Amino acid sequence: MESVQPNVMCPPPPRTFKDREELITYVRDFGVSQGYVLTIRKSKRDSNVVLGCDRGGGRRNRHKSEAPKRKRKENSRLINCPFEIIGKKEEDVWVLKIKNGEHNHEPLKDMSEHRFSHRFNEEEARQVKEMIEAGIKPRQVLETLKQSNPQLQSTPRHLYNLKTKIREGNFSERSFKSWRPNASAVGASSENVEQMKVFNLIGGKFVESQGVVFVDVINPATQEVVSQVPSTTYEEFKAAVFFSKRSFSFMEEYTCFQSTAYYDETPRAHTQRQSENAKYEKLALIINTEQGKTIKSAHADLLHWLEVVEHACEITTVQWGKFFANASNATDTYSIREPLGVCAGICNSNFSSMVPLWDIVNYVCDDDDIKAISCVGSYKDPGNLGTLLRSALAFKWNGVFLLPGCCDPFNEKALRASRGAPFQIPLVSGNWAHLEAFSNEVQVKMFAGHPAISNGFKPVHKLSQRLAHSLADTPLCLLLGSEGTGLTERAREFCELVSIPMADNFESLNVAVAGGILMFMLQSELEDAQT
Repeated sequence: MESVQPNVMCPPPPRTFKDREELITYVRDFGVSQGYVLTIRKSKRDSNVVLGCDRGGGRRNRHKSEAPKRKRKENSRLINCPFEIIGKKEEDVWVLKIKNGEHNHEPLKDMSEHRFSHRFNEEEARQVKEMIEAGIKPRQVLETLKQSNPQLQSTPRHLYNLKTKIREGNFSERSFKSWRPNASAVGASSENVEQMKVFNLIGGKFVESQGVVFVDVINPATQEVVSQVPSTTYEEFKAAVFFSKRSFSFMEEYTCFQSTAYYDETPRAHTQRQSENAKYEKLALIINTEQGKTIKSAHADLLHWLEVVEHACEITTVQWGKFFANASNATDTYSIREPLGVCAGICNSNFSSMVPLWDIVNYVCDDDDIKAISCVGSYKDPGNLGTLLRSALAFKWNGVFLLPGCCDPFNEKALRASRGAPFQIPLVSGNWAHLEAFSNEVQVKMFAGHPAISNGFKPVHKLSQRLAHSLADTPLCLLLGSEGTGLTERAREFCELVSIPMADNFESLNVAVAGGILMFMLQSELEDAQT
């Protein structure tokens, strides 16, 4: 029996639409799949439309007196549900924005219980109009409609209401272009909703890709497909490179001392910052939808983004160079700083450098100049990991290999401890099979830090200058275990063990301290040999 994921009443994912009707149809269909119904509250046909949950608002008290003489049973579905979304026209497209994505009630288990499911759709309303004008009795009209649609739930009451509108001349086909919910919200699927295809930005314009393969972008919270990313063709890739190269040739003609750049580019950066602040909530919602992060975490990511934009506002000082008069006999020297271009990578939220840097593995294996790599086991403490990354950068190790179970090197605590080292040293993530293949291909000597002088099963090297000197010309990989569990059994079998001599009554060092000592000692003699 196939299990069905319960509805969580999520708001519709943000996207753009070509017109107002497409937006309304999309959000209503999505609401049905989540167990709630959306109605139009306010609308300006050419600018915006506000939709809310049909259980929003409250029952109006039509009796002015505080103690009415006649008491009657009052029932109302309105419970002031705060859910509300806004569709706004921006330039040539309609943009969906979530004003309040929370409900204060449970989802409907069966949409057939809702009164909207009894409405006639557009085609049925036309048929009713034609049969009423032809003189056919209402009972026969209803039987004819049920023959063509056995699931029709409209009652004679709905038919007579529609008949009255037709006779009074209040019939409007546009009012029936809305929708009729599915019979069950639990079994509803988003497959009927046309997913947004992501366009390529080439030459400053969004261009639809001609690729035939698309990758679905999944909302981790609801498993809904929110968009589709195309596999860009070779011709489209070459076109993007051409326009980027042409733009770089154009921009390198300007410097910070020219009026065009100074008075135009800097205000443009300020304008971009104001624009991003205005779309702050929209950007946070996109991060929440596509990466599964909480809204609070998405806001933190955007703060880092805005810091980069604010730094761009000071581009004039960043581009300052240096000038040395009479550096030599009749010789002046100067240096200039110019942008090298733009590089972008799309990757997953954690290990955000892992996907763009996958190719580094090949360079590490093939480069003759790389002699030493630091390998980190499964660390749970981001502070220790950040300290080790900082030590690896300080002692000029060539890269860091992260084994499964290791925490995110771009964790906030890890970044503070590393002082930005993950952005300056190559990081590669993989498993033991990748590490063993790398070791066999490049003939790397595998060492693992061990707290004890003796292992009992295999010898343990004692860290010393003599040991470091003997490894001066040898490609080396240093493996460090976690603080709590230490080295795994596989690490002890696969690597040679090395320990740091300590006083007899001292058991072990913190893994970050021990790793720093090992990396310094094993690198120092290697650096001398390389120079």
